[in-house]
Amino acid sequence: MKNAAASLALLSFCFVAASCTPSVTPASLVGEWRSDHTLTMKYIRDNIKPEKQADAFLDEIMGRLTLTFTADRVSADMPDWTAHIQGKTYRMAGFHEVAPYTVTSVGGHEISVSSVDQATGKATERTYSFDSNDTMWIKSVGADKALPIQQYREYFKRVR
Repeated sequence: MKNAAASLALLSFCFVAASCTPSVTPASLVGEWRSDHTLTMKYIRDNIKPEKQADAFLDEIMGRLTLTFTADRVSADMPDWTAHIQGKTYRMAGFHEVAPYTVTSVGGHEISVSSVDQATGKATERTYSFDSNDTMWIKSVGADKALPIQQYREYFKRVR
């Protein structure tokens, strides 16, 4: 009887764990996703521990980007905004970009896509990792010396 109870408990745990990180399909991306400021900054501060200036900049920028996926196109929308960093005010220009994409792999809780970067014209590969059906994250890499962060996650929540 103890073995049956232990097996049932283990089976229940596995079912709950499996539902926490969903198995995804290409359709899992379709919809509108907004950058989640709170989750992103928590990850950055807990794992990256950026210097004060980089932290202040990231705190200002995160939570503003919206990604909208159809079956074969992604649009990225960032509004104009005013940043307040170290007592100075900066007017930041937003953008709107639309690009076709191709799903290159799907496995477990990740979807990888290939697209062409609108700014550089170069092919890029990006992996979207799903924590749930309505929460995903992407790895971002700082390419600017002003942001000495090697790699961080930006979290997104599905808004529709």
